[in-house]
Amino acid sequence: MSTTSLARIFGILCLLSTVATPLLAQNTTTGASYGYVVGQGPINVFFGNTAGTDTERWYTIGLIQGKSYCFTTGRGNSEYNVDVDLTIDLIQIVGGTVVASFDGVSGDPAVGDNSRWDRGCVIAPATQSYYVRLHKCVCATGRTGNVQFDVTDTTIHSPWWFISNVSGYDAFIELANTTTTAIAATVTVRSAAGATVASQNVNIPSGGNTALSVTTLTGGLSSGSGSVQVAHNGPAGALVGNVTTLSAVTGLSFDSPFVSRAAAK
Repeated sequence: MSTTSLARIFGILCLLSTVATPLLAQNTTTGASYGYVVGQGPINVFFGNTAGTDTERWYTIGLIQGKSYCFTTGRGNSEYNVDVDLTIDLIQIVGGTVVASFDGVSGDPAVGDNSRWDRGCVIAPATQSYYVRLHKCVCATGRTGNVQFDVTDTTIHSPWWFISNVSGYDAFIELANTTTTAIAATVTVRSAAGATVASQNVNIPSGGNTALSVTTLTGGLSSGSGSVQVAHNGPAGALVGNVTTLSAVTGLSFDSPFVSRAAAK
């Protein structure tokens, strides 16, 4: 085969490759939003100055009702202290309800409530897909740079509780707030089959703790076993906990510490 023929074939292949490769639209609208999976890790996002082109970004994410999540933006891995003054909006796709808007970082741990970082934590109100909109403040005109965006599941789980009136066993859920900010939490007790048997909202002051009896939470359940989930509005690590099952009759006790899915990866 001649050199000319080879050149023509190569040119045709290049043309086909170009035609077959679609252009990826920038995620500046709901219709062009990119997918994000909770726990996939931080992604780099560039923000510039062209309104409607690179001053906002949209993502689609799936959340589970009753579980808690933290949304964070911060410095990119190649820049220090980029100040593009972002706001994070969490919006339900069905109905368009704005669940929350986060602007700045408060609470513990934090670098101070300023425009260079954002963090907000919520308990998802429904199992569905949501939009996450990252948008730059008009006050940040002239400021450009890369930031990192991340979403983490902050829910904690204990794998075991046990109740038996015959043997005198009860289980106690113990939670401690490791931060300097009050934490609002939802405690969900599930059966061994995964069904919800009790749920209660609790507020734990900064540095404080609380203890709940599973027998009391379940309205006097005489026997059973299962697991416990705790969702909260603090960052990862804000709550630590344990479920202690014990019996004054047998003198035996055992512990089931809470862990997060992030810690288990």
